[in-house]
Amino acid sequence: MSIISPENRISLAGRWRRLLDGRHIDYVDVPSSYAPVGECLLEYTFDAPALDVSQRIELVCEGVNAGAVFTLNGHRLGAAAAWAIYRFELPAGLLKARDNLLQAQVSDLTEEFGPIAGRRFDGGLFRPIYLEQRPPAALSGILFRPGLSHDLSSASSSVAVTLDGTGSGEVEIRVRDAESGHDIASGIASPGKPFTFQVQRPRLWSPNRPQLYEIRATSKADRRDSITEHVGYRRIEAKGKDLYLNDQRLLLKGVCRHEFTDAYGYSPPHEVVRRELRRIKHAGFNYIRLVHSPHDGIVCRIAAEIGLLVSEEPGTCWHDLGNDKIAAPAVECLRRTVLRDRNVPSILAWFIYNECNPNSAYAVRIASMCRELDPDCCLSMADCSGQDQQIIEMAKAANLTFYGINVYASRKAFIERMRVLDDRPLLITEWSGFLGQGNERQLKDFCDLFVRHSRVEDPQRLIGGSIWVWADYEEHSRPSPASIHGWTVEGLVHADGRPKPDLQILSQMCFDMDHPVLPIPPKVEVICVAPQRTQQWTCIDLAAITTTQAPLERRMDAVRRIRDMDNWQTVPQDHDGYAYTPTWPRLGRLLVDGIDFQCRDAHSHTYPLLLGKENGEVIIPINRRVRGLAVLGHVFMGGGYPSPPPAIWATSEPARKRGELAAEYQFDFSSGTITQPLRHGMEILRHNDICRWWTPSPRSSTTRPAVRSMIDSRYEVLRLDLWEREFPTAELRSVRWKLHDPEALLVIAGISVLVP
Repeated sequence: MSIISPENRISLAGRWRRLLDGRHIDYVDVPSSYAPVGECLLEYTFDAPALDVSQRIELVCEGVNAGAVFTLNGHRLGAAAAWAIYRFELPAGLLKARDNLLQAQVSDLTEEFGPIAGRRFDGGLFRPIYLEQRPPAALSGILFRPGLSHDLSSASSSVAVTLDGTGSGEVEIRVRDAESGHDIASGIASPGKPFTFQVQRPRLWSPNRPQLYEIRATSKADRRDSITEHVGYRRIEAKGKDLYLNDQRLLLKGVCRHEFTDAYGYSPPHEVVRRELRRIKHAGFNYIRLVHSPHDGIVCRIAAEIGLLVSEEPGTCWHDLGNDKIAAPAVECLRRTVLRDRNVPSILAWFIYNECNPNSAYAVRIASMCRELDPDCCLSMADCSGQDQQIIEMAKAANLTFYGINVYASRKAFIERMRVLDDRPLLITEWSGFLGQGNERQLKDFCDLFVRHSRVEDPQRLIGGSIWVWADYEEHSRPSPASIHGWTVEGLVHADGRPKPDLQILSQMCFDMDHPVLPIPPKVEVICVAPQRTQQWTCIDLAAITTTQAPLERRMDAVRRIRDMDNWQTVPQDHDGYAYTPTWPRLGRLLVDGIDFQCRDAHSHTYPLLLGKENGEVIIPINRRVRGLAVLGHVFMGGGYPSPPPAIWATSEPARKRGELAAEYQFDFSSGTITQPLRHGMEILRHNDICRWWTPSPRSSTTRPAVRSMIDSRYEVLRLDLWEREFPTAELRSVRWKLHDPEALLVIAGISVLVP
């Protein structure tokens, strides 16, 4: 719907008579929609004194459901099909100055194409209808091509014009900045000869900054014949698994929206549409999927003004796309929609169908049409068939820009779609519905999935989604719990627009998709608290120890790795995308039971000193006269004592018996060597105070719990123990830490020595 100059129009809005079988039964407002009646005759009597009846005059119907045959003063003008704009030229002399009778034989549910399953459907002339006076060669449309340079710093733009009628003519083109009103360019175009112009540093359109330019095309032969359209400079393209807008990665935070409303049916006033779109924008969304048929042209234009992307589709839902009685009108419906809206910068993509079985022949046919009329367009669909191979073949044959898939299932189904459909970007075109509606935990889980899989570093990722649905709506024959008393209650807002708590959850998701949640480091709690001791304790710098620790740290990561999110139920068995290794706490410098410890990570974030089969001996230099030594650590990572025996189902931890030798210390004094055994259940205990379903509290007569950190309240509560030993005062050269249990992974976080 380019905005055509209204000076030469007569609106036919008003109260029309409705007749059945030739009998007048009531009046209906036009434009408006009404409950389907099958077929009826609508009549309207009007005068046309303002139009020059000697000029070319057309009847314009912007939308009917689902078909209408128009007759004026007894002469048949033609037939209009569902959803689209149709024009009918009046024969010369047919229109009278007074008492014209316009009749529309309207059919709704009886049409093969038009009625859409699974939602409310109304009949009637639900969009504007009017008479328009036009010159012999009238402007019928324009095509704006932005022609942005590779680096977006300039543009070689063009405006092409099309005329209909007889003859030809030149068209004046004027381009200006819509905000400032400053002229950008002006020139002449004619059919087959576009007006071209250069723009330096064009102001780019995006949802965050919806910068618009105004193009006004005016016929030189008749200046009353003009078209005004608001356009934008933006470039949308697919790269690998991602979508880019103006060279910036684009995440679609979307919602599905119907054209109809509870109060106004399919004919909501423009101010109602504007208010609803602003509410959607305010909630944090940047994309609206206009379901499941072409909406009024004003919708995408308001979206362009306030900063929302939209997609449009032809009104196919659960149809057989191999049936030409469906395919042909669907292609024609979308063709007329593309011609109406192709210059609007809010258009993200043309969807070729909703919830039909994939059909490559149809896809190629309709995609070719779209690209012929809108060469820079993106194309997709909304599929729920699950026929992955056919979808892949169809997308390749029609060169669709990205996949659009409806998913109403667990997380596993989302991950499967990401894994299988991985050769182009993937948009989840519908999700949640009754599964998440009113179910805070489930809805948050779905939202977390979109946040997680929108990250560019995730190999299986999405470009976003559009939740089903914005508002509750009347729909019968849908089973519960989606529908209650004939109303589908899956909306983020009630039918009257009142928001539900779910809307806040979605708003938070939109924010989190753009602003990654920063991890909160685990807190470290000293549980063995005492004032600093009066003796002189000196910290040993473990960070200075040269040891080959990288292989041990990799095993540490593997031991602590968590396969989260009930993966055995909701994630494919071989999918590890939800597994993660939680952040290890920063220990730094601690006062434990009055002893000062400078841990290995005091100056950089790193793991403690580790001992395992990858490096079974570590020498710790001391080179001081000492009379005592304290060690912070003495734990077995990922198992140890106490743990249940292997016969206990699915414990998956390496259990150890009390008293089994884990390792030893060899204290190398100037006067000789002292060996200290480190035994499971005595000097060495398990590190984790969570053991699967249980919460053990390990204790020993030779150590005491010293430091605790809640790393993950479901899986890992770190505990470090304090071990002390006194010696006769002597020069301690080093401590040799030797492994005996080849499967053990042991930890020392800090060492302090008591000096005389």
